[in-house]
Amino acid sequence: MVNVKKICRRLFFLYICFKFAKKLKPKIINLNPMLMKKFKLAVAAIAVLFAGSMFAQPVHDNGVVPVAVTLNSVLRLNIVSGGNIEFVFNNVQEYKVGKANGGANDLYTTNVTVAASNDWNLRLMAEDATLIGTDDNGNTMALDNVGYAVSFNGIAAYAFAAKNACATAYVGTYANAAVLTNAYVDVITPNGASHNAGEVTDNDFIFYWAAGTGAGALTNTSFIEQNLTPDRYVTNVFLNLERL
Repeated sequence: MVNVKKICRRLFFLYICFKFAKKLKPKIINLNPMLMKKFKLAVAAIAVLFAGSMFAQPVHDNGVVPVAVTLNSVLRLNIVSGGNIEFVFNNVQEYKVGKANGGANDLYTTNVTVAASNDWNLRLMAEDATLIGTDDNGNTMALDNVGYAVSFNGIAAYAFAAKNACATAYVGTYANAAVLTNAYVDVITPNGASHNAGEVTDNDFIFYWAAGTGAGALTNTSFIEQNLTPDRYVTNVFLNLERL
């Protein structure tokens, strides 16, 4: 930026110099040519020096570098296995006690993983108000005949009571089992103030399904006591992952 005050001072100094030189002119004229030439060169040099310093300015420039950070949302639910659960009852004993996982029987499981860049909540609901017969859609089965419990299968730091919370936690039994409902219910949520965002290896879960067992919240009335019409009863179960 030009310093106006400094320029004005230097112009005033030059003005004084020239006024002084003008007063000395009569005396200078009487100098010999060689001294006169040296005097003129000195005055010219001083003038050039002051003029150059008066208008010279520091050389600089400005540059702009925009910096941006874009966070794209990551929210993925993966059904790794067990995308179709089929309970088949073939004998009276099964009608009495129901079917679930246990021992070598691990047929009724669904493995799901979650990858999320933010805290998340996993909800579950049945599409229909009842299970509906495929041979005769007039045949129905109450939803509370089918239930589930959830086991944690990921990295310990994300386990239930750590970063995740689950009221239906599978503890080797179905004591905490919940039943299907025709409205969304929370299944897995962040544990208090903890954050459950993470990779699929962090958030890895297994749903253990049961039918007709009376365990947990399942109805205590067995299939044989309900006298249901033989049929294949079905409904779709929706898993909904939402970012919090």
